[in-house]
Amino acid sequence: MGLSSRGQEDHVQGARRHIFAAMGTQDFEEVIRALQHAAAIVSVYRPKFVSTKRLLLTDAEKLKTDLIKLGQGSLGMRAIVWFMRSAVMLCEYWRWFIHRASGRSLGIDQSSVANSAY
Repeated sequence: MGLSSRGQEDHVQGARRHIFAAMGTQDFEEVIRALQHAAAIVSVYRPKFVSTKRLLLTDAEKLKTDLIKLGQGSLGMRAIVWFMRSAVMLCEYWRWFIHRASGRSLGIDQSSVANSAY
């Protein structure tokens, strides 16, 4: 009895997790290289195991895609953090500018500013 397409994908995802555990790493690039090397070695020892070689190379490509998606996610988060910091700084600037233009005090004694050596 074969696995459904979804069942096969779940099985492959589980296998990838086991590869990380078996290698004792969380480094995507290290696992990708290991899968590529394993595909080359399978070709030497068992040239007829074409489907195994294809599976190893396919998993390596899927991990590359996952790594790219992961990188885009972190880049997106950095962009959001940068935008938020910029927005806060811009709000602070406009707060200062509006108070300065309106002549209202920001809690600074105006007489001490007038007597300072600016």
